[in-house]
Amino acid sequence: MIEAAGGKNITDDMQTSWARTSWENVARENPDVIILLDYQTASGADSLKRFLEQHPLMKHTKAVTSGRYVKLRYEQLTPGPANIGAIEKLAKAFFPQ
Repeated sequence: MIEAAGGKNITDDMQTSWARTSWENVARENPDVIILLDYQTASGADSLKRFLEQHPLMKHTKAVTSGRYVKLRYEQLTPGPANIGAIEKLAKAFFPQ
């Protein structure tokens, strides 16, 4: 979806999807935009955003310092018709007008 929206996934060299990586690896790649999985619960996207803004490494990344987050629901991140809207939302975040 990231590629379809015109972006580059910083973990695209991993040989699997839904894998784990470290915050050090993510911070080293210095993403421009961060996708937040929004479970729409107290520990959802807003909680993760606060975590990133306080994290000793992540708080210095371009995405966090510029507040460039994209909240996507689970059904938007798993294969299905909701991907269409998610790709459009990502494209707008990657290339704001």
